[in-house]
Amino acid sequence: MKKFAALFLLVSAVAVGSTYTTNFNLEKPQDGSTSWGAALRNNFDTIDTQMNTNAGSVTNHLADTTDAHDA
Repeated sequence: MKKFAALFLLVSAVAVGSTYTTNFNLEKPQDGSTSWGAALRNNFDTIDTQMNTNAGSVTNHLADTTDAHDA
């Protein structure tokens, strides 16, 4: 019975998996996860891509000489 309970807890923990952030769907590994390193690297790639996109958008708005973006 104890072996079954331990197996059930292990399977339950594996089934839960990671959770993700609301806005950018960044992975939040569970405590004790062995994949936290890969998740962290992937999250940095996602953040870097979004920051680059935002920077490009700002540059494009500043370069727009049609006065379409005057505040």
